Amino acid sequence: MNAKKERQDSAGKHWNQGFTLIELLVVISIIGALIGLSVPALSKARENARRTKCLSNVRQLRIALQLYADSHDGRVPPRDYEGGAVWVDRLESYYANRKLLRCPTDRRAVDQSYLMNGFIDYFVMHSFRGNWDEFFGAYKTGGFPGLRLCDIPQPAETITIGEKRADSDDDAYMDIWPPQYGSDHLTEVAHGKHRSGGHERSGGSNYAFADGSARFLRHGAAFSPKNLWAVTDEFRNAPLPEL
Repeated sequence: MNAKKERQDSAGKHWNQGFTLIELLVVISIIGALIGLSVPALSKARENARRTKCLSNVRQLRIALQLYADSHDGRVPPRDYEGGAVWVDRLESYYANRKLLRCPTDRRAVDQSYLMNGFIDYFVMHSFRGNWDEFFGAYKTGGFPGLRLCDIPQPAETITIGEKRADSDDDAYMDIWPPQYGSDHLTEVAHGKHRSGGHERSGGSNYAFADGSARFLRHGAAFSPKNLWAVTDEFRNAPLPEL
């Protein structure tokens, strides 16, 4: 028995039923439309997963920072570069796996996707009374001890660790420099690494804070209306470079 269904026309002739060319084109068009709708949704889902993994990295690095501080008089790593060590080296025994230093959104080869707050504004204002010459003298001849986390007046609104641009230099710290001393490291921060559209301003980035929390902030929210990388009021409210 023939598995194909047959239909009879007005003349009594039988012919096999099949798809017409128009029907095939309609089906192909529908499949194409469904693919067009699903690809952006799938891409967004993947980026959301990467953003979540990145936030987990930031949170674990913040925990490592707290463990370090608990073992060092409540202080973050010092800025003395002893033996060339920066925070990623000093905290390594606390976070253990250096894969945590890389955000999964960074598709090019990078060793470090995050910056630690250098807290320069605190030392300039509190230890050197706003005298940048004295500050740089100490900075270049031995550095200074790490800031005590308990000395941060607004811990829930002060960033300790944040994301940096994939094309940034290899600097490990986000330092706030005055205009007369050149470019500000604010421009090295990834303001919108995780984005829902093609433009950086459509996204945001992950940050850890001095109170131990970690959260995602939309583009610009870390700098406006206040600079959340700063500790002192003088710098939190100061004009910022164009982002």
